[in-house]
Amino acid sequence: MEDLIRIVKDLKQVVSEINHKKKTELALKHKNLRYILFDRPRHYISLSEEVALFEKKFKTVLSDELKEAVNIVGTDGYPFLDLLNYNVSTVDVFFSEKFVKNLIDNGLTSLEIEDGYFDKYEQEFSSEEIKKVYLNSTDKTDLLIHCVPFNECCGGRSLLVLNGKDKNLITYDNHVSDAIFTYKEKTYRYVSYIKSKKDETILDMITDEVLNMKIKLEPHMNMPNKTV
Repeated sequence: MEDLIRIVKDLKQVVSEINHKKKTELALKHKNLRYILFDRPRHYISLSEEVALFEKKFKTVLSDELKEAVNIVGTDGYPFLDLLNYNVSTVDVFFSEKFVKNLIDNGLTSLEIEDGYFDKYEQEFSSEEIKKVYLNSTDKTDLLIHCVPFNECCGGRSLLVLNGKDKNLITYDNHVSDAIFTYKEKTYRYVSYIKSKKDETILDMITDEVLNMKIKLEPHMNMPNKTV
C-alpha cells in the first residue's frame, strides 16, 4: 500500500504542474481525465458510496485492503473502477473447498458436487440437497466465493476474487473450469476458477493504472502545446 500512496502523491504533483489550458485540452480529448486533472468529484455518489452499493447489491463484502486502495486513489477515471460499479459488473459465485467438504460430510455424491452450482440470476442453488447443506451450516463465512468477471472473450475470462483465501487475486477460467479436492482418499471435482502463475492482485492492477497515468501525463508538465 505504501507504493500506491507514493505513486498517487507523485501523480498529484505532476497534475499540479500542468497548466489549466493544457488540462482542459486533455480533458476534452479524454473524458476520463477530467476527474484526475481537476480533482472533480462524481456528480451522483462518491466512490465509497458506490462500493457500499456494490456490496449490498451482490451480498458480498470487499476486503479492507481493496476499500483502502479505492480511498487512496480517491478519484474516478480509472478502468479498475468498472469492476466495482454495481451498474456495470456482475458477480459469479463458486463453491469453496470448505463448502465442498461440508457437502461430502453430508452425504452428497461426487456427481452431485461436480454438477452443483449457484445460479447468480435466480440466486438459488442447483439442487435442494445443496441448498439444505448451506442453510444448515452454522458458519457460512466463505462457503461461497464471489468473483467479478472481466476481459471476457471466446477463450475465457479474468476473475477478481472478492473473498476467501484467494481474496483480491486476479484469476481466470475457461467459462467452465474445474478444481480438484481430495478428501478421505477420494477425489472430487467442482466448478471453480484457475489461479494464474503471475499471482497478480487487484492492488497490483490499481497501482499499475495510477503509475501508467502518471507516466502518460508527465510529458505535459509546463508544455501546453504538446498533445497526447
